[in-house]
This record gives sequence, C-alpha cells and structure tokens, in this order.
Amino acid sequence: MPESIALVVDTSPVIRDYVQKILMDEVLVVDEVHQAKNADEALRIMESNGPINWVFIEYEMSGISHIDFLENLRKIPGCAETYFVLMTAMGEKEARNSAIDEGASDYICKPFTPQQFARKVHRLSGLAEWRRSKRHEVCLPCEFGLGSDSFHHYGAELMDIALTGCRMRTSQLHPGKGNENETGTVTFFPEDGPPFHVEVKIKRVEFDKWCADPLRNTRAAFEFINVSQPVKGKLEGYVDLCRKKTAFK
Repeated sequence: MPESIALVVDTSPVIRDYVQKILMDEVLVVDEVHQAKNADEALRIMESNGPINWVFIEYEMSGISHIDFLENLRKIPGCAETYFVLMTAMGEKEARNSAIDEGASDYICKPFTPQQFARKVHRLSGLAEWRRSKRHEVCLPCEFGLGSDSFHHYGAELMDIALTGCRMRTSQLHPGKGNENETGTVTFFPEDGPPFHVEVKIKRVEFDKWCADPLRNTRAAFEFINVSQPVKGKLEGYVDLCRKKTAFK
C-alpha cells in the first residue's frame, strides 16, 4: 500500500484537480489521491479503498454534516488518525472557529496558492512526526531478547517510550561489547491485555555510573523496526497508556 493516501472532496472538479495537482507536485508527502464530489461518495471510496491518511473537504458542501462525516470516518479501520482539513470560502476568523467546532485537524481559506496549501500540509506532517517521536517517561517492567540469543528473554525496566522507540535499564547489555545495531525483541506488558512483542534495533548502550544497583546500571536505547499493522495498534495503545501515566504524575 502507498505510504500516504489523500481524498479531495469538493463539488467543483476544477478545485479537486487543482488540489490534487498541488498534493502531487508541491506537497510530496502524498503518494495517491482520490476525488469525490460529495460526502456520500467520499465515504464509499474510503470504505472500499482502505485507510485514508488525508481528507480535504469543502466546508460549504450540502448533505451530511461534517461532524457526522468525521464520526463515520473515524469508524473505518485505519482512519482513526486521518487528517481532516476544511477548505472554505469563509473569512479567517470564522473558518478557524468552524474548524474547532467541527473537530477538524485544520482549515484553509479559498482562494489559496499552491505554496499556502503546501505549508499547511507540511505543518500538520511536522506535528505528526513530533508526536510520534515525543517520549513519555515511565517506570514499568518489560523484557528484551537479543537476536543472537533468541532462547532467552531478560527482565528490564522501561524508562521512556515513543512510537519510534524506547529506552530501558538492564544488566544484560554492556557498553563496548558490540551490541549497537544488533536486533532483538522487546516485550511489553499492558495492564488491560496480553503481552506483545516488538522487533527492535539497539541504537545505544550506556553505563550509568550514578546507579549502584547492578541489575539496573546499564541504559539502552532501542529503535522499533518491522512493525506490522496489528503490532502497531497494540504499540499505539501502550504508548497512549504511558502518556496518560505521565500526565497524571
């Protein structure tokens, strides 16, 4: 499946073609673009084509309300995090308030230039990457196993986690022993479900000279790799749990 798919929903074929050209020629974060002339056709496209990453929709379109459209969108598997951008002929202040009321990710006022549209999409993409890499500090049990030692999993203490990787304390890895870039698995233990495994690559191993506990005196940073869609869903839920724990500290 392409990395990023967009859907442009507007009654005007001229506007749809204009936005599609911008997405493909200027934005460069979208690999495939679908078009729909109304919300009903848009929902049919999403239900038959799978996850859509971006929806750019005309605010003044008649028919189903944007709130109902967005609610139906969120129910489609893989569309829970879809970016929903309103395209409108309203003024800036009114458009901003409408986007907030509708639960949209953002808005853009017509007429817009390709550069204005591209900046809007790139800003949202940058926020998404920041959220993915934002780490949440925790202190939770976990386990890890080295690719070269697949029969043994060692206990560890999770220090922080993001959607891209994690750090933990352990006694089984040692700085300067050649573990960097070695692959393995980390096992997490959610409170509300069974354990699950994530493939990782070791990015860094450091000795913590201030830690007197021999079972916790090494810190290791891991990058998540080869994350399948089912594991991604479990990982997102676990990171969200860690985020909530951090928020209530």
